[in-house]
Amino acid sequence: MTANRLYLKAGELGCAGAYYNLGGSYDQGRGVDVDEKKAKHYYELAAISGGIDVHNVLGGLEAQAGNYIRAMKHFIIAVKVEITVV
Repeated sequence: MTANRLYLKAGELGCAGAYYNLGGSYDQGRGVDVDEKKAKHYYELAAISGGIDVHNVLGGLEAQAGNYIRAMKHFIIAVKVEITVV
């Protein structure tokens, strides 16, 4: 099995980090063709699964797309989590 298939399987079992890594694979073309739509999809699944760091990535993607309110919401979540952790 390839790493990306294992990431998908682990994500389906609830691992947010696996979805985050799978999003990165599609974002950077690691073992798959670059596909921004799929990358965002897996980043969103990572966020839904409880991923923390992914909110910064999603905020950046939303800002690049001109969705500034959505971007701000992701950045606020990321900051709240960071403040809670510290």
